[in-house]
Amino acid sequence: MEVIDFFHNISTIIADGKPVIYFTGEIYQPIFLEKVKNFIEKQIGESIQKISQEQPFNDIQARLGTTFLGQSQWFWLQSLELKKKNEFAQFLKHYSGPHRLIIFVPKEDAELIVPLDQMYVIANSYTCDQVKKISLLYDDQKPEITAYFFSKLFSIKKEYSLEQLFLLKEYGGLLGSNMGPFFQEWIEKLVVSDVSLFYLSQLFFEKNGADFFIQWNRVRGLYPDQFWTAFFSEHLFKAYFYVQHKSFVPADQKQLTFGLPFSFLKNDWKLYRGRELQQAHQKIYKIDLSLKRSGSSYQLDSFCMSFFNGHFA
Repeated sequence: MEVIDFFHNISTIIADGKPVIYFTGEIYQPIFLEKVKNFIEKQIGESIQKISQEQPFNDIQARLGTTFLGQSQWFWLQSLELKKKNEFAQFLKHYSGPHRLIIFVPKEDAELIVPLDQMYVIANSYTCDQVKKISLLYDDQKPEITAYFFSKLFSIKKEYSLEQLFLLKEYGGLLGSNMGPFFQEWIEKLVVSDVSLFYLSQLFFEKNGADFFIQWNRVRGLYPDQFWTAFFSEHLFKAYFYVQHKSFVPADQKQLTFGLPFSFLKNDWKLYRGRELQQAHQKIYKIDLSLKRSGSSYQLDSFCMSFFNGHFA
């Protein structure tokens, strides 16, 4: 089944009571899947509890196998690397309740549990016509603005991943009708960049250390050290600028916020003072100089630890 079918049939899916709803794909898309979780919560009128794959299997099994006074709950199991969790694969395969579970399974592991046609497949990319069938992309903003924004996007590139679309849509919502400079100066940089970098940036400014270092380990080796010093330097500089203006950025300087995660622009900037971001930026500058003199690349890991531990505050 295609993920488009999920949105078309959401009422039936919720009502039929199947204990496990499976999503699968070749690429884990955390931003999109978080939107799916929020979408389901709206439909069922209750919060979905998250369960991390880092928890011991016995603890997860016990939690999913018991209920309080016969009350069923919804659980979000995020992404499980089932090659390392074969016992959990067997548990899911035979799970019959009492709760409702939602899980993303890497496509290569899907057959360990159920046939692929019983999972909602997230394709690597979607065309403009396909995107029009995914109602979730249009449900939290004025549809006409979103439609116009997507028409501009698809004039640049024929296909996008859902991860890219949900990320870029957040910027569209911030810009409103003032999209000209964004498309002229920034869209190509955002489109060609690995979306995982935006997710990394989001976790960084949320100070979500646990998830950040999981993502950091995935992408750390994909780019040279010089890329990472530039990455952190640019984001810290823009964040400092935004915090100093207390989010009220002059219209002619909006481009200085492009590239910052939407969650930071909306709420997380309030967690910071300019001094902390300035001190962190100065530290990255020193690390950059050190790396150019054959210093240890582990300085970047140490920097991240220091940032999360509040050493620059």
